[in-house]
Amino acid sequence: MSLSIRFALILATFLATVINSPSEEVRWQKMPLLSPDAAAAGIFPGGEGGQWPRGPVVVSENDPNFLLLPIDVGGLYRSLDAGKNWNLAILGWNARGANGFAIDPKNANHVLGIGGNSRDWQSH
Repeated sequence: MSLSIRFALILATFLATVINSPSEEVRWQKMPLLSPDAAAAGIFPGGEGGQWPRGPVVVSENDPNFLLLPIDVGGLYRSLDAGKNWNLAILGWNARGANGFAIDPKNANHVLGIGGNSRDWQSH
């Protein structure tokens, strides 16, 4: 490989890295499920020692503002504003908990969910 081709490849790689790198350092910010306003109103999470996320937050490829969060015994939470606000979204969800989701990359109205912590507890 000639020196000019090697130089062109190195320059292209460098430029692609610089152009595609975020301009600011990306940092995680703590985002509690219980807001200070909810705590002040006397609303506290409960159930079996707490309600815990069961999987990662799922982000719609088609609409990055649409997020889903599965909770062990609390069903699922939905955000329509990229995680700034979360709401319980269990209408039509029959399981007590949720283990994970997949959002159709072409249509965010189609979601596949995996329920959890559910069982017919009647004994015979």
